[in-house]
Amino acid sequence: MAKRSKSEMEILDLLQRFDAVLAIVRKVNSPDADKYLEITGQSLRQIRAQLRMSPRPVPLAKVLTGLRQGLRELPLVFGSVLADASPSDRERIAKAINGSASPAFLQEQADKARDVMRRGVIRAEEEWYVLRWRLDQIEAEDAHQQESTLLRNLLDAYAIEPS
Repeated sequence: MAKRSKSEMEILDLLQRFDAVLAIVRKVNSPDADKYLEITGQSLRQIRAQLRMSPRPVPLAKVLTGLRQGLRELPLVFGSVLADASPSDRERIAKAINGSASPAFLQEQADKARDVMRRGVIRAEEEWYVLRWRLDQIEAEDAHQQESTLLRNLLDAYAIEPS
């Protein structure tokens, strides 16, 4: 068996984290949850299939970017996807989401956000998403008003080109 690259190992780790969340979402009785399971499950199967292909149709860096962004956005996604779920189901899913991101991943994302804020300019679309994630984390907290203002200014100054 060929040795896996660092990127492949991270992709496999992120896939396992998504699998853990999906296992809990499967227990929720909700049409929106079922749709999420169908779409996300299909995406994860495609990623696994691409990892077995040679040459790969999508560079590993792009796969990683998408998985990281997906993990960062889970709380927002489930806020709307599970609106019709019971409070106990929403609580269970929230715990799964919080457990799906490793402390190292969360620290890495926070460090990236801090680096962009220090620099004062967003250079790439992925940085925009990292700052958006950080703003979503702190938006309701009064203690982070200054940081929220800086984040909003940086996000507003960066225009994402339509794909």
